[in-house]
Amino acid sequence: MKIKPHHRRDFSFYLQFARRNKVFDPEPRPVQLLSKGDANALQCFVQHESQKDKPKTCRQPRVFEEVQRGKRLVNFHIKQWARDWPEALGGTFGLEQVKDEFLAEGLYVPDWVWQAVCNQGRRGMRERWREMRGL
Repeated sequence: MKIKPHHRRDFSFYLQFARRNKVFDPEPRPVQLLSKGDANALQCFVQHESQKDKPKTCRQPRVFEEVQRGKRLVNFHIKQWARDWPEALGGTFGLEQVKDEFLAEGLYVPDWVWQAVCNQGRRGMRERWREMRGL
């Protein structure tokens, strides 16, 4: 299993995001700690991302679970920001404010997150437009 730069970037981002939001979990799940194994949390993350199968063993199971919670948080926030984005006339003003807030706290948010927000926001705008037109 090859660990690519985007795996390291996303792993680090999800972990930082989870540690920034310690209380909230959009999809609370019972923590199922994995048995101790040879793979570290990053390797378990890559295995999970590439195979969509939860690793059976992990040397750092709590870190792996925290990264998974961070990923759920990011996906939840993307949906929330995308829902609010069309109400700001599809502009980037609101997103720029959010970016600035994260940067002020020392958290860099990858560009793919903002692109996902814009894509989902546009999709939401099209659906609302169809509803208004009665289609």
